[in-house]
Amino acid sequence: MILRLDGFRGLWQARGDSDVPEGCAFDAHDVSTRLGALAAAPGFEAFLPPIRGDDGAYRPIGTLARLFRREKGDEIFVACTLDGVFTCDGPDGGWICRLSGPLFCDRWDCVAYETGGVDVLILTNAQDGMIALYGDDLRVERKQTPARFAVLGRHAERIFGAGVDGEPDSLYYSRPYDPFDWSADEQNPEMGGGVIRQPSWDGDRFVALQPLGAYLLALKTRSIYQLRGADPSSFVITPEYGADAPDAPDTVAVDGAAMFYLSGGEIAVYDGVCARLLAKDALCETLRGASFENACAVQHGHVYYLALALDGSSYNDAVIEYDILRETFMLRRGVCVRAFLEGADGVYFTSSLDPCRVYRYGAGYGRDGLPAAFAWTTGWLGGDSQRKRKDGFVIRFFAEGADGLCLRLAVQTERGRLERAVTLRPEGRTYRLRFPLRGVRFRLCLYGEDNRPWRIPGGLEVHTDDENLG
Repeated sequence: MILRLDGFRGLWQARGDSDVPEGCAFDAHDVSTRLGALAAAPGFEAFLPPIRGDDGAYRPIGTLARLFRREKGDEIFVACTLDGVFTCDGPDGGWICRLSGPLFCDRWDCVAYETGGVDVLILTNAQDGMIALYGDDLRVERKQTPARFAVLGRHAERIFGAGVDGEPDSLYYSRPYDPFDWSADEQNPEMGGGVIRQPSWDGDRFVALQPLGAYLLALKTRSIYQLRGADPSSFVITPEYGADAPDAPDTVAVDGAAMFYLSGGEIAVYDGVCARLLAKDALCETLRGASFENACAVQHGHVYYLALALDGSSYNDAVIEYDILRETFMLRRGVCVRAFLEGADGVYFTSSLDPCRVYRYGAGYGRDGLPAAFAWTTGWLGGDSQRKRKDGFVIRFFAEGADGLCLRLAVQTERGRLERAVTLRPEGRTYRLRFPLRGVRFRLCLYGEDNRPWRIPGGLEVHTDDENLG
């Protein structure tokens, strides 16, 4: 029998380890299947320096944001701690305090806007209220609002605010083109600010606001509402029946006209009409025992990145990558994300283990310079005919990688397991490995402890001698 394994895709566990779709793995982590090849997944590395307080101690970053300045064509990184609000213009710069604390909360929500021809980042939380960071001179100003909002959203040239303590059903909106004027206009109500009350009488409350297409989604803890219209006279807010609310508000991320989020322990997508799970139980084994309490997510380059805690961890220690265009899943272990940020050139995050520093996701290999293990394990193969036994295996493949990198390949049958190791070269070569094993069915496991660059571009070819069992 000759079996060819190529066109690699991602993880799939929905039908057990004996019915895994072609090109998928039943168990895998820290590998890339881009362009159908099997390769090392990029790692992460430190990007921005830590923030040091006046006492010399490093300060944990509660919120990481960015302000893009269109006139200058650059982006400013913004970090919020209990000591204040800081900005940094990149890895070669340092953090500069723009608003001194102490602050009551270091977790802020934010939206970008323009006022008076100046790009501005508006931030808010339910304890400290609203502040604004101006792009021209990076000053921070406190702003007066009718209430202290926990979350913000932008729609129809207005800023919307919700999550007010004691007002679970209130959705405030500013005047158009003026995010800091929330007053009503008695003579021309269409141009004034105001508040929408959307009671649900079940203890539900607004926890997130997310623009999607031509409308604004107002998310409660157990329901989703859609706000349409361009001014108060045409505002219509309706519940989205059949659309379950997110398990964690920080998992909401938008790609085009679709919103992705964690719902019921699965990744769901809402397209403005209905919500559905991407693939029921596709990661059921990986997510067994997972915790979503501190889960967070971001979308970049048509990939949805979801950070969560696995195997009883008390903090996020893994990332699930969902490739939206290819519809594939992959797992990254040992990436301890506290909060994500989508930047102009990539994804950044603060770490659950080192919250004082900003890291760049998908940069370099390994975990900030340290080696990272990887694995790719197929489901059980060759079991379609129970009347034939495989007698001996020969696996042939071409591989290239960092000089001296050790790649291990194991073959397992119901009667035993054998492994072989190869040492890779940058120029690449073809390998032919023998495994004197017998069995009706088998599976392959490719793994290693050094995630420097490696790649198998042409797949693997498995040769066996079949023996009829009668």
